[in-house]
Amino acid sequence: MHVLLVQPRVSSEPTYPLALAGMIPLLRGAGHTVHGVDLQFEPEARIHEVIAQHPIGWVGATVMHHNAAEVGQWMTTLGKGSPLQTFVAGALPTLDPEGALARTGADFAVVGEPEETVADLIGARHPAKVPGIVHRHHGRIHRCAPRVPSPLDLLPAPDRAVFELSRYSYAMRAQATPYAMVTTSRGCHRHCPYCPVPTLRPRGFDARSPQSVVNEWRSLVRAGMASLHIEDDSFMADPGRVRAICRILMAEPLGAVWELVNGVRPDQVTAPLLAEMSAAGCTRIVYSFEHISSGHAPAVGQSLPVAHAAVQAARDANMRVGGYFIVGLPGIDLQETIASILHALRMGLD
Repeated sequence: MHVLLVQPRVSSEPTYPLALAGMIPLLRGAGHTVHGVDLQFEPEARIHEVIAQHPIGWVGATVMHHNAAEVGQWMTTLGKGSPLQTFVAGALPTLDPEGALARTGADFAVVGEPEETVADLIGARHPAKVPGIVHRHHGRIHRCAPRVPSPLDLLPAPDRAVFELSRYSYAMRAQATPYAMVTTSRGCHRHCPYCPVPTLRPRGFDARSPQSVVNEWRSLVRAGMASLHIEDDSFMADPGRVRAICRILMAEPLGAVWELVNGVRPDQVTAPLLAEMSAAGCTRIVYSFEHISSGHAPAVGQSLPVAHAAVQAARDANMRVGGYFIVGLPGIDLQETIASILHALRMGLD
């Protein structure tokens, strides 16, 4: 079977289609041929060119709330007059599969982690019976049984050959280029009410082993990458695992830097741990402050002493420090929001 994976357009700098790359190893392992089109670089006409050039049986895309309508504009035109079938995966199908089907015109919505579900879907004699699928049939929505995904450590690392790595390796946010986005874990132990992760990944924190993490990083460095951007939901959820990764890297240096760009809770770090991370090649950390309160035990966000201590500890470890903040959190009034912004500015974040 020939499968076409499509990365929709984004409104910021090009983002590597890591979710699609994660689907490829199991598809190829099952004997399928995988093609890729990235609408960040190519026109929509390229989708039709690939379909004309190859016997494409399936077309899939990842989709979020903000680009669902745009995906629907081209996806609804693909199946007309052919047996070709379509699927969508990602945040929107997981949170709202019926809405994803309605807005994109896809035949199938993948709920949850996509790697195994997509591989089963493409290879199934009866796709409508695959666990983890929501689909349309004669105008009605049908939900299959939910899927319990395998632990992340049992899945192969993403295959980055279909979507050429060098295209995405230069960005204004990177400290060193070329760089690559990586994930070493999924999910989070916490259930912050403003965060979609608990619903997207209800099984909680699920991580790759330290050695498998380092093995993937080394393969990317051998491919020419100078920096690795960790995009985990909660990289610091298991400090012991982080220390184990650092020990491996200190024993045999990576030859590149790594950066925590997806947000780390300030109350998850300690000065000794940050020092170990720095010695292992971590050069930047971006904290998820969300909100800074002058009180010592805020219901939401971080206290000012904890925030200052985390920033100073990272600077003492020779890291650049950034921060993420949320404006409009329920229960936080305008005066508290302004105070949080002032605290953030006074910290002089990089």
